[in-house]
Amino acid sequence: MERDDVERRLAAILSADVVGFSHLMSADEVGTVRRMDGLRELMSRRIQQYGGRVVDAVGDNLLAEFRSIIDAVACAVELQEQLAEHEAPRQGSDRIRLRIGLHLGDVIAHGERIAGDGVIVAARLEGLGRPGGVCISGAVFDQLSGKLALDWEDLGEQPLKNLGNMRVYHLLGAGDQASCQSLPQGASRVVPGFAGRPAIAVLPFDQPDTSPEDASFAAGITDGIVAQIARWRLFPIISSSSSDTFRGKSASVQQVGRQLGAQYIVEGSIRRSGDKVRIVARLSDALTGHQVWVERYDRGEGEIFALQDEISRAIGAAIEPELRRLEPERARSLDTPNLSAWEQVQRGLWHIAQRKRASVRRARELFASATEEDTRSAAAHRQLAMAMVIEWEHGWADRGERPLEAALAHAERAIALDPMDPYSHRALGFILADVGERERSLAAHEKAVELNPSSALALHGLANALVRMGQGSQALARVDQASRLSPADPQLASFDMTRCFAHFQLGDYEAAVETGRRSLAERPDTPQLRCILGAAYAHLGRSADASDQVATLKRLQPNFSLQLIEEFCGQIHLDSDYTKRVLEGLERAGLC
Repeated sequence: MERDDVERRLAAILSADVVGFSHLMSADEVGTVRRMDGLRELMSRRIQQYGGRVVDAVGDNLLAEFRSIIDAVACAVELQEQLAEHEAPRQGSDRIRLRIGLHLGDVIAHGERIAGDGVIVAARLEGLGRPGGVCISGAVFDQLSGKLALDWEDLGEQPLKNLGNMRVYHLLGAGDQASCQSLPQGASRVVPGFAGRPAIAVLPFDQPDTSPEDASFAAGITDGIVAQIARWRLFPIISSSSSDTFRGKSASVQQVGRQLGAQYIVEGSIRRSGDKVRIVARLSDALTGHQVWVERYDRGEGEIFALQDEISRAIGAAIEPELRRLEPERARSLDTPNLSAWEQVQRGLWHIAQRKRASVRRARELFASATEEDTRSAAAHRQLAMAMVIEWEHGWADRGERPLEAALAHAERAIALDPMDPYSHRALGFILADVGERERSLAAHEKAVELNPSSALALHGLANALVRMGQGSQALARVDQASRLSPADPQLASFDMTRCFAHFQLGDYEAAVETGRRSLAERPDTPQLRCILGAAYAHLGRSADASDQVATLKRLQPNFSLQLIEEFCGQIHLDSDYTKRVLEGLERAGLC
């Protein structure tokens, strides 16, 4: 017989937790605690507005109860949308993101507390959820038909620990983040005739005002983004005339993708308030409906064309590294032996990013296969060239090979196939630097920047060339510009390595150590980095740290010696003062 103060009832239960809470706390404990206080206040206020109540809120978890499942769903979706917009100015890893699970079921209420299977199911669903998303049970889904205009994805039967299997759905909203969970392996949408490359569609930006001036401003933003994406020479772009058919229409990105044949959709909104303008841009995967990037830009009124150019460049520069991250991951997950040339290149890029000898060799094999699959693929030739350079720089090339000669031939072939590809000119610049042609290397990197001034990779390449030319200050300015354009770039470790070399060239050994150590955390097997880091430690009088770097250098390359370094510096025509200080530092560290 149940106690009088215990009640059984049907309730809508919301369970939420913060993604990566331990990482946020380790990065900024005090700041995270304050941000979490603000988040709880926001969630409590919104939950009350939708007729719910917060049952428990401890650490990064929150449990709430609603009388209406419709109100609970609407509240969850709005919370994710508001949080996504609020966190947009922060870099990806610093953003607070929630997972939310919703279930409709029996609970046992005891005073202000609730318990029972209904609460457990909501918690299990939250665990299945995606960052920024809302995961719901079949019981919730059955109640939504015709009541809320939401896109959804059927995740099928999912095992819930100690509860058996349950039909689960994922609601697609503005806060949704990409995840490979439940995606079909090899999922993609490509446009015929583009060698397997996925297409991008840029939709007209939404705007509440309909004045001719505002319409012209919005059109300029859209056209500018198209122009920026075209500079990459990577993806086919759906024509503006086709994308314009969705102007003013309410359609999910999945519908847009199906009708236009695009894998990625760029969309956004423009809002004015007095002399201020707010532009929100989003990048979504049209196959799944998942939003993979969102950013907000607040600006004051200014000269219209300058503002259009600034925003278009910023959006284009932010989207490019996101796609450089997404496509290799997608290609890696493909479960098919018959990869297109594009897919082989993208899978190879994933292997390159691991920076291990075996993975770089596997990447080289994939790039070589791609050049045979599509003999006119500039991307395949330039990436094959870069793989050969990486093997040479790490001492991984096979004996008897002449990797730089072969790499140079592939880079030049890539440019012949597509003279407007900035990445191919960048690859040529790196190779020319390694064969000692510094002036030609600088010219190649300058050409890459000319072709795409908003490319963080092109600017980083130019910074490398400037270090080789003995222009450390200019190099730092360029790599800082690259970091501002792409603050979460997959190549940040390379950016820091270039900073390390530039600081050493300028004699700022403390800064060289600081930036070198950051890069070393991601690139521990890079001999050149440990070489400069060891010399910098020695010039600072930190003998033990310098000796550690030399010991690791000898482990990575047993034949490493002062003579080898001197020959290498001579081959690439590094200035004599730089070379002298490197050799002096490493000799003090015990290298002979």
